[in-house]
Amino acid sequence: MPFDEKSALIRDNGDKSPLFYAHLTIATMLGELGGGDEVGILKESVGDWHIDEGQYRFSIDGKVVYALWGTGSLPPEITGKVKVTEISGAHRVADSATLKLSDSPIFVEMD
Repeated sequence: MPFDEKSALIRDNGDKSPLFYAHLTIATMLGELGGGDEVGILKESVGDWHIDEGQYRFSIDGKVVYALWGTGSLPPEITGKVKVTEISGAHRVADSATLKLSDSPIFVEMD
């Protein structure tokens, strides 16, 4: 089966991938894209069947949210105290210097 968006969101066995939950959380957080909204790819590494590392910047209605996962470091513009939302929707405030990326996406907002 060729790689496509469905492959990245739902695995062959029907399990939903972390990216599926990332899409669900980001859709809940930001709503619909409008005319002046932007989505930027900061970093992306695609493996055989999924995105191994992703760093995306969403700017919607003046609100900026980063979706991040993988093994790399944070984008340099993310500094200081930030709001971190897990793919489950749980959130916390953390110092950006303490954040470590993993295969589970997080969403980061700066004040």
